[in-house]
Amino acid sequence: MAARKDYNIDYDLLLTYIPYGTEFEQQVARVSHQHNSMRAAARELGIDPKTASRAIERMKNKAAKHGYSPEYDVNHPTPGGYGVKGVSSLYDDQGQLKLQWVKTAADRDTQYEMMLAAIEGLKDDLPVYSIKKPKLPESARADLLNTYVLSDYHLGLVTYELLTHGEDWNTEKAEEVLYNWFTEAIESSPDARQCLFIQLGDFMHIENATGTTEKSGHILDHDLPTDMLIRVAIRSLHNVVHMLAQKYEHVHVMMVDGNHDGTAAKWLQEMFMYAYKDVEHITVDDNKTPYYKYIFGDNSIFAHHGHIRSVGQLGNTIAGFYRDAFGKTKRSYCHLGHFHHKRFVAEEGSIIEVEQHRTLSPRDRYAASRALGAERSSSVITYHKEFGEVRRTTVSRDMIRSYEQ
Repeated sequence: MAARKDYNIDYDLLLTYIPYGTEFEQQVARVSHQHNSMRAAARELGIDPKTASRAIERMKNKAAKHGYSPEYDVNHPTPGGYGVKGVSSLYDDQGQLKLQWVKTAADRDTQYEMMLAAIEGLKDDLPVYSIKKPKLPESARADLLNTYVLSDYHLGLVTYELLTHGEDWNTEKAEEVLYNWFTEAIESSPDARQCLFIQLGDFMHIENATGTTEKSGHILDHDLPTDMLIRVAIRSLHNVVHMLAQKYEHVHVMMVDGNHDGTAAKWLQEMFMYAYKDVEHITVDDNKTPYYKYIFGDNSIFAHHGHIRSVGQLGNTIAGFYRDAFGKTKRSYCHLGHFHHKRFVAEEGSIIEVEQHRTLSPRDRYAASRALGAERSSSVITYHKEFGEVRRTTVSRDMIRSYEQ
């Protein structure tokens, strides 16, 4: 019996795409093959036929990127991290394939497209959380906003005291320090009903298979391959958000993109939006530009990593990008990172106060070779709805060493 096609799928070949699919995509493929119909598979799985169709297409597209597309006479799987740049096929007079040349490369476009496809697949497998609002003490104030700023954490970075005159550091230690910092910062923060968590970019040190920066190609010292680092990044940020959700009745999360993790920040944003879509008191900023905004009373609070616009240009850039916010609020603040040291840019009375933040992570070999360095700390900034910044709690790396003993 010849395989029937619906949604342009050859069910005889469908199972051969299994190695390229996520768990969800594989399930759709197996049930579709079993019924020889994707519509029937969608009914059995309780999903929309379009959802099933997209799952199959994602799996086939990933396979094609890796050199496998038997429906088009392509069967030259590529190594992991590589993609097909082009295929040249030679057919005889009877239409039979005689020769074929496949060009492969670990080019950025291929890696980016694969990452986007992976995002869609991971969202199907990601659990959707249901978290109850915490019972807050009577002292918790609705007119205060605690803003937790985490800049340039560079998860995945590995350093050695011998080479940097700094600290032995790796991913395991970085995760521990992250939790310890938030434990101290949350306990030290005033009682408020809501908070803003600004992950200010470069949370991940690497985001590609080569372990290099996208623009310059600099080799980065790291201790985990990208796929394992992704797992740690998701777990650690998920745990941080849950820590905040135990204290506040509303948590708003910004996943700002940086120069080390421009793509990673986007899939983190998408995954967290999906994971918390049914959690009323956790919201994730869905902004798709490098400039982020949050309004709290008479305050407009902005965030940008600092790698696209220079510090001197940033105030005018933000003002032009969000003109409406300046008309609705009395005070404007912009937070940026990228440079790993503290600096207040705009003078008091300017249209926007721009602040550059420190990082908690140690300096790497590149910074050490140029004698670059700064204090390691991060801050919780408390804003009042009417009066702007009214308090600041700075927790340094040295303050939380006691947690490690």
